[in-house]
Amino acid sequence: MQQSQQQTQTAYEEIQIYSHALEISYQDLRAFKHDYSNILLSIQEYIDEEDLSGLRDYYHNQLKATQKLVTPTFNRLDDIQNIGSSEIRSIILHKLNHAQGLGITSSLEIPKALLVKPIFDTIQLVRLLGILLDNAIEAAQESTNPSLSIAVFKQVGDEMIIIGNTYSALIPKEQLLQKNPRSTKDPKRGIGLQNAASIVKQENSLFLETQITDRYYTQIITIHQEE
Repeated sequence: MQQSQQQTQTAYEEIQIYSHALEISYQDLRAFKHDYSNILLSIQEYIDEEDLSGLRDYYHNQLKATQKLVTPTFNRLDDIQNIGSSEIRSIILHKLNHAQGLGITSSLEIPKALLVKPIFDTIQLVRLLGILLDNAIEAAQESTNPSLSIAVFKQVGDEMIIIGNTYSALIPKEQLLQKNPRSTKDPKRGIGLQNAASIVKQENSLFLETQITDRYYTQIITIHQEE
């Protein structure tokens, strides 16, 4: 009964997060529609006066910059619907909104419907995603050009979730590759990574791989789909 109550509470909290994230996205959409009307009015004078040179200058110096503010939100709204689990949708959308609010360039790629019915408790995957995304956001903030990317796709029957982020160039790759999950900078981060390792260890169909390049720290979650 206690476990059931805890799962119900967790599910409720995730629904609240998802609803809040959708409300933010809806407010962004309303704001953009309002701004779009003003943008059309702002270019009307150039068109009426056939001032092509002025219009070109206005576009490149002012209008083009607004694309960076609008595109990430609309891409996320399009792709997030391809995740079949509402709990997983909520945690991903919430973390992406949080990252964008911190000024981190964010992207999401989910080409088709996935994560419809994981063969294990989705709460475990939500916990794992929460830990990895929190660490990815924190690490990205420490980099020169903060960036976060999430991709979900199917490969040979398995479902893959790839989380990539930039990290500080001051941190040697050898330190990131250390097997000990403890962090000398933040004890909470170490505890989180230990919890992530524990979750993966508990689920036979869940695997986690780390890849590191000079720019990106990438976590690859593989969800093995049993026949």
